[in-house]
Amino acid sequence: SDLLVVQRELAGEIARALGARMTTDAPGAVAAAPADPGTYDLFLRARERYHAPMPSDKEEAIVLLREVLARAPRFALAHALLARAYVTSVGIAMSREGRTEWLDSAVAHARRAVADAPAEPAGYAALGVALAARGRHADAVAEFHRALALD
Repeated sequence: SDLLVVQRELAGEIARALGARMTTDAPGAVAAAPADPGTYDLFLRARERYHAPMPSDKEEAIVLLREVLARAPRFALAHALLARAYVTSVGIAMSREGRTEWLDSAVAHARRAVADAPAEPAGYAALGVALAARGRHADAVAEFHRALALD
């Protein structure tokens, strides 16, 4: 439990430092971390759940990411990760298997990530993943190229 306290404090300090250094409304800006350390901590927890193996982990990531975006609607990295989580969630043996309407949400969140932080490669990569899942492979390749050019 002490380790968790230290981890949360460290995450808060990192979030404050990133928010102070990276927050900008300039066009083409790289994705800014939310100013609230608690929101950034939620994002980190969501990212960890997204990378965990079970379908329930993906659902937990989706719930956490929705909360992050309720607090920080312009947090591009959260939109990008939510897009990827939606794509993953419709895969074989996943919680939303075959329910392709979630792919529309994935595309919308990926486009929002690109709009909010056009210099951030994660949005373009998420858009590529979402478009590929929709069967739009040529469009997906173009988005992956954009992501690679920025990375």
